[in-house]
Amino acid sequence: EKTPIRKIDQILHKERIDHHKSKVIFEESIKHIPNGSFVSFDNDAFLVLDQLMFLWSPSGYKKGIPLPDVNKLAVLTPKTIVNAYRAGYTVQMAVVVPLWHPNTKRDR
Repeated sequence: EKTPIRKIDQILHKERIDHHKSKVIFEESIKHIPNGSFVSFDNDAFLVLDQLMFLWSPSGYKKGIPLPDVNKLAVLTPKTIVNAYRAGYTVQMAVVVPLWHPNTKRDR
């Protein structure tokens, strides 16, 4: 049985905005945050990719920096989407990871 897109949208909406109309975030171990997830760090939004964080800006992503030395980060991406990434869904991202970076996957 397929889940109707309207139902999926309802689930995602509840994971994005709470009943007070505030952004829903959750904390996650930094070791378990998959590529493609957005996190909040120092009041900025970053995209996680290959152990780097890329600061989001309206004009595009900034140069990647190493993940911080913390146990947990606040995740901005809805849990259902994060779980899809963990299950193997490959997200397309307009981010360039330098080929010299030790965590760069060569199959891209």
